Amino acid sequence: MPTSRARRPDEDDRIRAGPLIEVSASFIGRTAAPTVVDMDRPDGDPIETFLVERYWPDVDLAQLRAALPRLDAAAGAMAAEGRRVVHLGSILMPADHVVFSLIAATDESLVRQLNERAELPADRIARAIALAAGALFGDDGPADHGGTTR
Repeated sequence: MPTSRARRPDEDDRIRAGPLIEVSASFIGRTAAPTVVDMDRPDGDPIETFLVERYWPDVDLAQLRAALPRLDAAAGAMAAEGRRVVHLGSILMPADHVVFSLIAATDESLVRQLNERAELPADRIARAIALAAGALFGDDGPADHGGTTR
């Protein structure tokens, strides 16, 4: 007599699950550091990671792509002034009118200054802990742990 097994979600289930998130991130395609511990450098204050939440009505990928060079230019100008701040990447969620940006900086005030210089909204800035996929799941990646690889 056949035994009943729980059905595993397949590719078709993930496609029907809902809209995908559009991502515009400078770190895609690069090998990530295992954890943020590597951001603590002996040549200065430790770098922290911050998540900037931007509630941006009617934002689309073209608008975000047009705005991100301002953020990167402002970060470069601040770095040239000796202020340690880097835009690590941004995620667009068009259905929710939200953009999340990941920023590395020595403190929250630099993150606020960065967004002001770039003339971008920053509704909330929160300290965040960023982990690379390997730090979360080991070398197997997310596929063996319930995640997707798309």
